[in-house]
Amino acid sequence: MSMYLVSVLLIASGVWGNPTPQHPATRQAPLTNQYIHITDNFEMCLAAAPSSDGNGAAVVIEYCATGGNARQNWTISGSTLQVLGNMCLDVTDGAFANGTPLQIWECTPGDVNQEWVVSGSSIQWSQEDSCLDLTNGNATNGNVMQIWACTGGPNQQWTLTTGPSEPITPIVSSTTCLTAPTNANGGKVVVDACDGSTSQLWTAIDSTFVVHGDKCLDVPNGNTANGTKLQIWDCTPGDANQQFFFLSSDQNIQWLNHHMCVDLTDGSLANGNQVQMIPCYQDPDANNQIWNFGIEYIYSG
Repeated sequence: MSMYLVSVLLIASGVWGNPTPQHPATRQAPLTNQYIHITDNFEMCLAAAPSSDGNGAAVVIEYCATGGNARQNWTISGSTLQVLGNMCLDVTDGAFANGTPLQIWECTPGDVNQEWVVSGSSIQWSQEDSCLDLTNGNATNGNVMQIWACTGGPNQQWTLTTGPSEPITPIVSSTTCLTAPTNANGGKVVVDACDGSTSQLWTAIDSTFVVHGDKCLDVPNGNTANGTKLQIWDCTPGDANQQFFFLSSDQNIQWLNHHMCVDLTDGSLANGNQVQMIPCYQDPDANNQIWNFGIEYIYSG
């Protein structure tokens, strides 16, 4: 399954505030395999609640499943957001009130309760100045989503990726994972035994590798010296120190525009070994720069 991860801007508005409701234009082809994250936390995914996959099942936020999960895998088709085949994101009873919970319901052509406008980072109900909203700003696993008057605030900012968070493992060991043990700025990026924790789940988006929801793989101070050890730092749009891409043909993680690659320092799989940057293809052991990631290609420039 292709895991080409990109931030999706479906209609370039760039304007926050209260967008004017409108009927979306018909899309030429559905966008499949979409994972919808609250922008402040890529560890969390929009999902149909696990209690039921039938009409009326709640729409919740929950931890993104490693390797993907059908309840978190959405298709954007025309003005609908579909999940589990033919179930659609639906405003319960078509109620306009703030706080109306969201559910899934069998997709019905022309049902206005199921029509949405995805614009910039907002997902707005096409019939009302109401947006998909993280209820009470609470990203707790299982929190039921609601509609609320569109404000452009963080509770209403969403990012789409074509794939969930995934572990990154060196080619020489499928049980060793790239790890950010702490979520503090300046925290080391190391290898450690895979344990499925969020410190080992990475999302590639807009040429960045995100972990802990809002921290990015980062080259300290943009240091181009051989052997520079990698860290994490608050994700900053456009920060050149955080721009990386994964190329499936070589399976290396390259620092954009620098021809330097993430390298398993000294080829050591010892827990806590901090990974480094050195020029691509110049490590005597080529395997030190080969990584497995649940994607095929993350660069189009």
